[in-house]
Amino acid sequence: NNNNINNNNTNNSSCGSRSPSMPKQSLSQLRCHQRRRSLTAATARKKATLPRIATAATETKAKTTLLLALCLAVILLSSRSFASAAELTHSDWDVLTAGKRVMVMFYSPGCGYCQQLHPHWERLSTDYAGSALSGVFEVNCQGSGQLLCKEARIRGYPMVRYGDASRGPRGLTDFPAEDTMHTYETLLDLALQELGRPCSLQNIDEQNEVDPKVRNKSQEDVVEGCSPEEKAQLRRFSEMPLPELQSLVASLQATFKGKEKDLQSERRKFDDAQDAFERDLKEFKTDKALFTKATKTLDSKPPNKVSAREKQKHAAKKARLEEKSTSLESRRLEQLAARSRLTEERQRLEEEKNQAGLRIAKLTLERRSAQASTATAVSGEL
Repeated sequence: NNNNINNNNTNNSSCGSRSPSMPKQSLSQLRCHQRRRSLTAATARKKATLPRIATAATETKAKTTLLLALCLAVILLSSRSFASAAELTHSDWDVLTAGKRVMVMFYSPGCGYCQQLHPHWERLSTDYAGSALSGVFEVNCQGSGQLLCKEARIRGYPMVRYGDASRGPRGLTDFPAEDTMHTYETLLDLALQELGRPCSLQNIDEQNEVDPKVRNKSQEDVVEGCSPEEKAQLRRFSEMPLPELQSLVASLQATFKGKEKDLQSERRKFDDAQDAFERDLKEFKTDKALFTKATKTLDSKPPNKVSAREKQKHAAKKARLEEKSTSLESRRLEQLAARSRLTEERQRLEEEKNQAGLRIAKLTLERRSAQASTATAVSGEL
């Protein structure tokens, strides 16, 4: 019997086979069979549980997908509600607002007051769409316009500002945030006062339809909000053959493309230098606060408890902070001078564009091309 038990212990992996001469199973065989039955039962339970786990996982995945879809829909609806007016960012401010007086709304998509203001702002932006000298824009401070809002130091929403765009977003004037701001009439009054009537060609056909008397007048006589020089350009470009006008616009765009590219490159260098200056200024303020705290601690000690080495280290830190302060002040003045220089260059470039008639030429070309397409479509139908 002892020999059989030893043999069975060596065959635990297969539980051994029961010998006919052995009336009872060995202890090791009993334990082995018990383990097998337990493993078989656990495997069966696992197989029975797997479908339920897979079903639960599928349901959880479906719920998660549905929740993400709902969140995405809310985000899209919030962003679409402000998609009517042209949006400005830090990189395209100079390009889209060049040479214009502007009204800009800085907003957040989740702001309730912004949503109340939106219908009136959309209507106002439509009134000034296509204007050569003025424009109504908006900036999403929680989206693509974060850097621009930071530069403008926006503290609350909505914030409406107006003025000459060449001054930058920080140089514009705030419109008082009163209840009357949330009406189209008040916004329009401010726009007419600060931006003037839009110099645009979009109202010519509407005026022709409303008042037949103006049909025989020249285009510059029915356009409101344009200067005499712009009306003269409008008359010249309207009488110019369409192929010649297309060639002129292409030539003017090529002429100013290089100058615009150089100016944008200078603006990017200025922005990089400004960012570096702000980082160093923030670090200096932190060091200064720590130095002030260390000074108070040092002053609170009795004179005989302060070693000469501590005094020397403190004096060295003070000297470094004074040197850094002088350097930062010099850089600040350089940045102010660079900003003024960029503003002057932008104004000079826009004056050159206006004298060349690029904006009026583009507006005239767009309108005449649209009229030609409409005439072609009508003749095709006939």
